[in-house]
Amino acid sequence: MRIYGLLQKAMKLIYIALYNIFVFFTKIDENKVVIASNSRNTLSGNLLFIKNELEKENKYKIIVITAEETSSFFKKVKFRLKIISQICNAKTIIIDDFFPLLYALKIRKGARFIQAWHAIGAFKKVGYSRPDQAEKAKNGSLTHKNYTDVIVSSENIVDCYAEAFGCNKNIIHPIGTPRTDLFFDKNYIEDTKKRLYEKYPILKDKRVIVFAPTFRGAGKNSAHYNQEFINLDKLYKELNDNEVFVIKYHPFIKNKLEIKDEYKDKIVDLTKEREINDLLLITDLLITDYSSVIFEYALIRKSNYLLYTRL
Repeated sequence: MRIYGLLQKAMKLIYIALYNIFVFFTKIDENKVVIASNSRNTLSGNLLFIKNELEKENKYKIIVITAEETSSFFKKVKFRLKIISQICNAKTIIIDDFFPLLYALKIRKGARFIQAWHAIGAFKKVGYSRPDQAEKAKNGSLTHKNYTDVIVSSENIVDCYAEAFGCNKNIIHPIGTPRTDLFFDKNYIEDTKKRLYEKYPILKDKRVIVFAPTFRGAGKNSAHYNQEFINLDKLYKELNDNEVFVIKYHPFIKNKLEIKDEYKDKIVDLTKEREINDLLLITDLLITDYSSVIFEYALIRKSNYLLYTRL
């Protein structure tokens, strides 16, 4: 274990050194934007909406970097090289989640490192606002410390995110959450409803109940949900003929629920639908736990939600 730890430290030092070399020998490309995710294999949410808007300008060179699921040492090295070779001369770097590989790097003068946090509101403690992490903010931790800008959904939560990221309030911009723009786009709403009803006919003309719990565990690699929390036998019996129960797990959750064939006329797992906000457009009742999805549901003026907390 000690040798492994030393190897990790050596790799980190080499990684930082290579980045600094790349920075030294390159100029900032004023039109280059790197959009990166360390938690998704494909872009979605805030990052996808930002990318789509930037493409409308037709002047930016947009580079997309997404997470790669691999345990191969050489592929990990290749992924790190890809990151530093692309961000070293980028004018703008945009992320929307925790991204450890970027925190050790000093963002070059004139560049911007933007955190467009994926969650709306300030519903639960994250980052340095967690009691077990608070001291790290004072003791030299680099996590979240190199942002030049942070986007949040409201003026009322600026202080919350300043604490969570251990940053100055001056770099936090309460301009709204990009992925909620769809709630105010009539064409998008109509097209999405049409797509969902055509793809899943079981949902049409039914009372749609969406169960969207967040994950348990420390993060992406340990994310799970205890399937014993859901009694499908009892649930199926309680559902009316005009109701459909939709399960929408957090994308991190790998252990999926097995639904008996005889229950599939009333219970369906739509976790594969990446955008929860699309599903909210056809949701009549939302059931969740400690997920910030309640704020998004409220934006479409729907008050039918149930907070379900079971740990």
